[in-house]
Amino acid sequence: MRLRTRSTPGLLLAGLLALMWSRHASPVTLPAPAGPFAVGRLEYDWVDQGRAETFGPGAGGKRELDVWVWYPAEAGAAQAAAPYLPGAWLTARSGTQQPALLADFLTQDPGVVHSHAIAGAPLAAEQSAYPVLVLQPGLGPILPDYTTLAEDLASRGYVVVGSTPTYSAAAAAFASSGNIRCSGPRRRGDAGGIPPLSHGSVPPPAHAAESASEADAGRQQSR
Repeated sequence: MRLRTRSTPGLLLAGLLALMWSRHASPVTLPAPAGPFAVGRLEYDWVDQGRAETFGPGAGGKRELDVWVWYPAEAGAAQAAAPYLPGAWLTARSGTQQPALLADFLTQDPGVVHSHAIAGAPLAAEQSAYPVLVLQPGLGPILPDYTTLAEDLASRGYVVVGSTPTYSAAAAAFASSGNIRCSGPRRRGDAGGIPPLSHGSVPPPAHAAESASEADAGRQQSR
């Protein structure tokens, strides 16, 4: 009796999908910083009581930003490594990957990506102060997408301060509350989505003011 076998194209497709799923779930460590310093990282949830939120509901109608700071740290700090994406950020990122099933096969699972910064490590005492760089993502990406760049700069002696622009990035998550704000239609966990912003629709002064505030905070962190 002759046994029926699957066609070669079907086997190739099954093998390709299995490979893609394996790559999606395989742990990945980002490139190591090349500078002489260890790297620390802090995350803040800022609400600017002096600025109204003009792009969405915000926190009580005020401008809210999730701010990350990478900085030169003392080597051998005992604190745990900071996750590449904290829990609320994982939820925010998954909400932007549509359709979700296709994204699972075409993108790396951020939950298995490992970075190098140490959460809350002491500032390196080698210098009395460090230069500050403000890192702002382009329209759409989130700040953690630039982790490798930020960690490398911090390892070379810079304090790197940045934020994910709320409502103009695809999504933003907040450290203290775990809230998620999306720039598109309402998604899981969103506090109330707004229509996606088109290129150039965010007035430059809005981000300029935020960059100035981040630079001030970086100068405080660098001492």
